[in-house]
Amino acid sequence: MITRPPLLAINTFLRGLSGVLFFFSVVFSCPAQSEKSTNDELLIDSLNQQAMSHRYSSIDSMKLYAGKAYDIALKTDYIPGLVESSRILAVAMLIKGDYLKVSEFLFEIKLKTENSSLVYERAILDHYLGIAFNTSGNYQAGLPYLLEALEIFRTLENDTYILRSLNNIGVCYIRLGQFQEALQIFKEIESTFQEYDPGTVTTLAVNLAFCHYGLGNYARAKEILLDFLALPDHQVNERGYGFAYFKLGEVYLKQDEIAKAIEAFNFSISTYKKFQSMNDMVEPLVGLARVYMHISNYDVADNYADRAVQLAEESGNLNHQKLALKTCYEVCKLRKDYQRALRVHEEYRVVLDSLVATQQTAEMGRITAQYEFSQQKNRLILEQKEEQLENERILNNQKLAIQITIVVIIVIIILMFFIYRSYTLKVKGNRLLKEKNEEILHQRDELDQTNRIKNKLFSIIAHDLRSPINTLDGLLYLVRNKITNNEDLEAVMPKLINSFDHTSDLLNNLLSWATSQMEGYTLELRSFNIKDILVKIIEDSRARLDEKGILYSVEGKDVHVYAEPDMIQIVCRNLLSNAIKYCQTGDEIKLKIKIEEHVCIKVIDTGAGIPKDKVEVLLSDNTFISTKGTDGEKGSGLGLMICKDLLIKNDSHLEIVSKEGEGSSFSFCLSKAD
Repeated sequence: MITRPPLLAINTFLRGLSGVLFFFSVVFSCPAQSEKSTNDELLIDSLNQQAMSHRYSSIDSMKLYAGKAYDIALKTDYIPGLVESSRILAVAMLIKGDYLKVSEFLFEIKLKTENSSLVYERAILDHYLGIAFNTSGNYQAGLPYLLEALEIFRTLENDTYILRSLNNIGVCYIRLGQFQEALQIFKEIESTFQEYDPGTVTTLAVNLAFCHYGLGNYARAKEILLDFLALPDHQVNERGYGFAYFKLGEVYLKQDEIAKAIEAFNFSISTYKKFQSMNDMVEPLVGLARVYMHISNYDVADNYADRAVQLAEESGNLNHQKLALKTCYEVCKLRKDYQRALRVHEEYRVVLDSLVATQQTAEMGRITAQYEFSQQKNRLILEQKEEQLENERILNNQKLAIQITIVVIIVIIILMFFIYRSYTLKVKGNRLLKEKNEEILHQRDELDQTNRIKNKLFSIIAHDLRSPINTLDGLLYLVRNKITNNEDLEAVMPKLINSFDHTSDLLNNLLSWATSQMEGYTLELRSFNIKDILVKIIEDSRARLDEKGILYSVEGKDVHVYAEPDMIQIVCRNLLSNAIKYCQTGDEIKLKIKIEEHVCIKVIDTGAGIPKDKVEVLLSDNTFISTKGTDGEKGSGLGLMICKDLLIKNDSHLEIVSKEGEGSSFSFCLSKAD
């Protein structure tokens, strides 16, 4: 004990001296490092400029230069250059049609700007995230990013991106059918920006016409389009004439000016032919078909509808195929060619199902990307906390060493005082460090648990979604190549429908669970009649019950409970679906309401039952277990996990009583409404 203070003083003095030497080495090396950093930034900016110069000449060259800039910016941590190169790469990917890849890529870059003061760069990333979702047709997802970016660009007074953001937001509103909101956006553009380039002139005129047309102001829409078409060629984008004539044709058709409508649609087709925009010709061809349907010339209407279907199929655009096939189906009905109408309608349903599947896949991709972004952001926060703690520890040690070094130089007596003081501070710092480390370990355990659930969910999604999508892809291939006939299609259709019903249930459960897990999600508890929900889910499931020959009933009086009705409906629907799955012909399912201190809801079946050891596993936390039903129905185990989670949020819990071979009873209780 007598020799410890001098040894500590010598050790502290040496550490303080090394800290001082390190400080001077950093100071004298700064000019060289600063010069290197400046050179790297100039190189990155130059490469980005080179990339943009190739935008309209060579996409591959554009990606090459932007990729080099991206690699250097990533190594040097030059965030403005990294964001600009990422923006250029995103534009290149959008041109190539890699919409989902763009959103995943931009989410990764966005993570690097979350805790920085680079407001403009964050706005740029949000702007192009919105464009990526819009381009893929997911306007509802893209709109919030564009609105957030617009607010930042307004704050920065960046007129270029204010104009771009307003235009993209206006298009979002048009696609969502919110024409009044879109009209306000384009009026703001018209009143705020006085000087336009040809592209802006064209876009503004066409979009204003779309808004007035959507609101039923056909006269105003026609006036705008005619004024636009009267402008000199050098003031407009010539390709925009195709859009303008198409919309003008629709206006004339609404006003029953048939000859003018035909002339406008034909002008639109001629314009698209000039620019070899064959895909864009589908809508004016459909317009012509509708004109001739209007005047009862069904043969000519049929010719135009057939051409529209052919071009839509060649382009692969599902939305255009949907529009063309629907028009062709209507013409066939008017011609009383019911056999062909049935065939066209079947093709229309296949395309419609493909669109739904594509939209669901895109939405799942968006949710996955946002989930990954959230996870990475949380992980980054944890790493930053750890780094902050480490920096604080190093800084505290350096301060301590410098203080002791100065004290040693001044006087030995004062040094001993500061040694004692430093020892006290170190003990306190270690105690705080230990407490913070324990907090980090707890957060890391929670994150690991979340990751395990996520991995299981994704494995379920990957396994259960692949089969119906592959089946649909094979069916579409057979139909497209005319390898199969109606009898084969009718044979395989029930299996395909059952597969998609299962996939739809899986997606609904997954989206319900994901919504309940979102940060900031609040329960909207209210009073409602629980019997109404039980009757509704029975009615919704009547087809499945009758198909399997299962008896069913709802027992109990009307009673109001206090809970979140949407969540309780999801729980009841999943429990009923589970009971149907494990029942067979002749079995019975009862939905019972028992009123005591609380209101207890029971779903009782006389089906296959559950072994005792599996009941305990089903009631454990975060467990996915599923077996095939009596008709070979598949499952993911996600339904019961969601039921348990949603009941906990409503201050309830799931109880299971079952005996193998005799049936099961699933129950939960809710509070009575006042």
